[in-house]
Amino acid sequence: MKTIRSGRAELMEVELSHMPGEQCKATVTLGRRLARGIDETYVGDAEGHWSPIGELRCSAAAALKALEQSFGCTEGTFSVLDLKTVESFDGPGVLVAVSARHTNVPQRLVGFCEVTEDPKAAAAKAALNGTNRYVWYHFEAGG
Repeated sequence: MKTIRSGRAELMEVELSHMPGEQCKATVTLGRRLARGIDETYVGDAEGHWSPIGELRCSAAAALKALEQSFGCTEGTFSVLDLKTVESFDGPGVLVAVSARHTNVPQRLVGFCEVTEDPKAAAAKAALNGTNRYVWYHFEAGG
């Protein structure tokens, strides 16, 4: 597993399993440094229709569920609105549109991650990328 470096939620692991009936399940583990010497991990799961895009969507949704746990958010604070694979400059990438709801005010966020090795990890990282500033402002800085 990866070493946790900061208080920001960091992707540790993405696991995907195929289930009966053309379904898939993604499990994403995030890590956060809460204080010096105190690291926590959070696990999010999401299920959906199996397809190449469905696997990516499940990975992004599972990352958002783990993120909700890491900051003590209500379930459903974050959800995947849309996900696309795109060609960016010299290689593929994943673009994720996220719905964020805090104090009943919805906001649309967008995240991107270049696919360097694992597309499922890129989808999870894109979801986290889309939420970084929002999480910092609303949950870490006390906004």
